[in-house]
Amino acid sequence: MAKGLSLFTSGNDIALCVFEQVYDHYPLSIGQLRLVSRRCRHLADSFFFRSIRLYDQDLPPNLNAVNGHIIRRLLDSEDVLSRYVWHFRLDRFFPGTELSTLDSPAVLEQIVSNLNSPRTFHLSGAYGMSENTAILIQEKWPQCRLFITNDIYGTAGGRNPPGIFTVVEHHLAVQLYYLDYTASHRRPLGAADGVSEYRNMYRQDFLRLTKLLMRLKNLKVLKVAEMCLPSRSSGAPISMNLQLQLGERLPPLEELYFGRGMLEFNQEFCVQLRESIDKTTLRRLDLGRRCPHHVLKELKGRLPNLKSLRFALNIYDSDSGYRPNGAVPDYWTNEQCGSVDIVRGHVPYVVASSHSETAWAYSADTGYPEQN
Repeated sequence: MAKGLSLFTSGNDIALCVFEQVYDHYPLSIGQLRLVSRRCRHLADSFFFRSIRLYDQDLPPNLNAVNGHIIRRLLDSEDVLSRYVWHFRLDRFFPGTELSTLDSPAVLEQIVSNLNSPRTFHLSGAYGMSENTAILIQEKWPQCRLFITNDIYGTAGGRNPPGIFTVVEHHLAVQLYYLDYTASHRRPLGAADGVSEYRNMYRQDFLRLTKLLMRLKNLKVLKVAEMCLPSRSSGAPISMNLQLQLGERLPPLEELYFGRGMLEFNQEFCVQLRESIDKTTLRRLDLGRRCPHHVLKELKGRLPNLKSLRFALNIYDSDSGYRPNGAVPDYWTNEQCGSVDIVRGHVPYVVASSHSETAWAYSADTGYPEQN
């Protein structure tokens, strides 16, 4: 114990410098330093609580109780914990857990009021955000980067798209750095034309998202996905992707991801995408479990600073990305596929930098083995 206490012989300043180095190079060791002594714990806490992530998926009861303890400390304006936090993240909650208590504008506003000045704030779209909370973030944390993940609307209750995007558009558009948006709806029951209504809800989602993107001048990371869309055979096809129009410009993205679901990559969309993105800032492009030929064709030779391209070699129809009539065409010879020719003819020109990397995956039915 005497050797451990020698760290403090010159006061706390030297110890804090040592802790800073430990945090930078061995962050997991900060937790061990908290166990050395009360004095170590007091100093180490300012590093240990720099990053707080609250989530409750698959948590045992004892860890769910820890969530409750941290929430109560964050709600206490006299607790020093709020001054330590640099990175604060609230993941999607489940009903009846400690984290679900934060699904209240008043509670969330109190925590925002108590936190000193975090550098990043990650928030699940499942939470509501009042206009007062948004204004408070804007005024109190002007330099904070905002991360929003809308992976699924709300909890098991199937909440509709939350108003969080309305308040973000009006008050926090400048601070939004990262947006992960998944269009997701429950199929309407009892409607005369449920499929058409269902599709229209998705279309409105993507239209609303596209309009929001026009306001996000500092957005750097965008992820777009869709889930639970009915099969293509159920009604007339409509565009299920960003509703880009001629002359519209996306923010200067550094990373663009197209995730799960039946996102459309027809030629018209790919031309609009080509014209709307800032080609000098894009560093990473992820096309998910597909190889949309039009995207590769339209971006050929146009992304000088791209460092990473990810896509799948698929067995789907080259125009729509959907398997025709459920059939599995021959991977190498089917003319509708053409993925190999596309890769050979276009990828070397899309990823032109010697420092770039291309990750691809062969997608056959449900298999998706990645190759680097």
